[in-house]
Amino acid sequence: MKDIEIHNLIMEYSLDNNYRLLLGNAIRKKRKESKLTQKQLAAIVGITYQQIQKYESGNSGISVDMLLRISDALNADISEFFTQNALNDNKPVYTDEYTQQIIKKVSEINNTEVKLAILGMINIITRIFKS
Repeated sequence: MKDIEIHNLIMEYSLDNNYRLLLGNAIRKKRKESKLTQKQLAAIVGITYQQIQKYESGNSGISVDMLLRISDALNADISEFFTQNALNDNKPVYTDEYTQQIIKKVSEINNTEVKLAILGMINIITRIFKS
């Protein structure tokens, strides 16, 4: 496999995973605003709470149909999941020293493509060491 193909795969995975995480955070925020647990939301839309966990954590992509069902259950317009506030709120706070150092160093990089490539590498490393 050529270096450019590997780069493209990493970029594609990074964008997809980042998008899923942002959307998952927006769903979590709206669910909490609605004062529903994951189990309650899951029961309303007809899936398991584990699947809701996967959506909210960004570990699973979500179909348009399911997103519509979730937005109906939360009395939300589907567009609310894509506003800037919905996508950027609920940023986790990291207290681990090494995580803070990584975030600080990456935030000093001004090139978006480089940041996405780093995210892709971290995603790959995470998959390897989760096994």
